[in-house]
Amino acid sequence: MRHVVLTTEDDFEGWREAARALASSRIPAEQVSWRVSGASGDLFGGGDASALPPARPFPVPKAFLALAETAILHSDPERFALLYALLLRLREQPGLIGDSADPLLRRL
Repeated sequence: MRHVVLTTEDDFEGWREAARALASSRIPAEQVSWRVSGASGDLFGGGDASALPPARPFPVPKAFLALAETAILHSDPERFALLYALLLRLREQPGLIGDSADPLLRRL
């Protein structure tokens, strides 16, 4: 299990950097735990940034980035994991971002 600890509740850049590194190594969404530093129940302290694999760039739809920047601001504690799961799916199906009937996309 990979544990990612973000600095704040709306740490988009931290999420993006971690998600890019994990996705470029194809780490499955169910093997990643997302937390916010100092949040109640934060059992993993400040996290271990060195545990992240090196990131390799890959394309994602611009609409996903806009969605992610907005969704990060929501209070749902699962938002980081949901966005990461969608990111992994978009690597294989870039057109998914336009599917308004997709349950994960609708939830976000």
